Amino acid sequence: MIVSMGCFSQNTLKVDPLFSEKFRPQFHYTAPINSLGDVEGLVYYKGEYHMHHIWNSKGNDWGNINWFHAISRDLVHWEHIGPSITQKNHANGDWVYTGTAVIDYNNTTGFQTGEDPPMVIVHTINETITGTFDETQNIHYSNDRGRTWHAYEGNPVIEAKYNDHQRDPSVFWYEPHKKWVMVLFENGGLAFYSSPNLKNWEYMSRFNGENGFHECPDFFPLPVDGNANNTKWVIHDNPGKRIGYWIGEFNGYRFLPEQNHKHRLDYGDNFAAAQTFRNIPNEDGRTIQIGWMAGGEYPGMPFNQQMSFPRELSLTTFEEGIRLCSNPVREIEKIRLKRRSVIDEVVSEQDNPIGSLKSDAFEIILEIEPRDVKTFGIELDDLIIKYFVSDTVLTVYQKSQRQYKQNTRPLKPINNRIKLQILIDRTSYEIFGNDGRIAISSCYIPKTRDDEMETSIKFISSGGQMIVRKLEVNELESIWNDYTFNSTELEIK
Repeated sequence: MIVSMGCFSQNTLKVDPLFSEKFRPQFHYTAPINSLGDVEGLVYYKGEYHMHHIWNSKGNDWGNINWFHAISRDLVHWEHIGPSITQKNHANGDWVYTGTAVIDYNNTTGFQTGEDPPMVIVHTINETITGTFDETQNIHYSNDRGRTWHAYEGNPVIEAKYNDHQRDPSVFWYEPHKKWVMVLFENGGLAFYSSPNLKNWEYMSRFNGENGFHECPDFFPLPVDGNANNTKWVIHDNPGKRIGYWIGEFNGYRFLPEQNHKHRLDYGDNFAAAQTFRNIPNEDGRTIQIGWMAGGEYPGMPFNQQMSFPRELSLTTFEEGIRLCSNPVREIEKIRLKRRSVIDEVVSEQDNPIGSLKSDAFEIILEIEPRDVKTFGIELDDLIIKYFVSDTVLTVYQKSQRQYKQNTRPLKPINNRIKLQILIDRTSYEIFGNDGRIAISSCYIPKTRDDEMETSIKFISSGGQMIVRKLEVNELESIWNDYTFNSTELEIK
């Protein structure tokens, strides 16, 4: 048995008052002010992770849709760059909808003017001015690593041809055929297009999926069990509680699912419109996803909504088949502070091996080998995460200011062990079970936290003994410490 103890305390570094509000998430991305929406344009280039997102420049609710740009160098700390693709200077007053950012390394567009290849955004414009609400596909480009953007004079690159939606292009370079591929939510399904230059697009095929499809597709390859010689393609869709994915093959023209059945990855109430980064370096090899934790409430705050913590995706073989898994990116170690940990300890009912802790933002890593224990888990002032051994289910009891909620999900032991990684922020939690086999992401308004938004943390169990192979509680540092924001960056120029 190894036990490491440390005192948890509130961070003392100064932060910009704009980022120290009571309900401001401490390690999840939020916009400086106003409401954010769908994740957009995730792309990596020369040490910078670029994220765009829907942003209301005029208010704290959904509407007045523009794009906002932020950059990170470690996937954890974010710098707000400001509005990027906007109604005023890029969309003729219409709404700027979802899309993808790519690096045009081969300058297929001909946009390049300097040493850096152009960064190109392919996205939808919803024509609200005309009242037709037609959805066209358009491109914008940057020759200064995403700091300024220019509209392509030939926009739109795909005209509207359906009344039943035509939006949310997911675009990538398909190396075997030396062409760009677009997956577009179109007329209730997915249409596949190809292009040599991001300007001229040709229809290839269609995939309707099980019971149709719904917006915000993402399409990417992943090795199975880490084997680069066995790669599958994944289509990930939206929205919210119906979010899911298909696994199959892609031949450059058509997607062929292994089963015409959508699987579920995240079982929480608040995970939507997720996208993966384009152009992650081959030496890194990761596929990294961020989702919009849609539907959270932040009463009295100058901002609205938050993003999920970035996740690494993988395909793993289980008894039931190949499934998509997600886990918090390893960069979370950059914000770990005080730690209490227990290794290989026999724990009985009523034992509390981590003692008494309080914090407003933390991570819990738990690996349990049940013996005859009936239940075990973590209890906070406003949240109970409990595993029922005989039923092999994980249950989350959420006590918020608005309501009492329960979420129960199957989670079978692997090699007679249950693993949990839990991220708790001021107004949200993300739970990853058995190395990401399931995820549960939800927002909530805490019911009983103190004025500092801290909550007590304790380990709970009932009925017998277990072996705690690992129990670690890490206080997480606020990503807004030492961060200041220039409010002039909110201006749409």
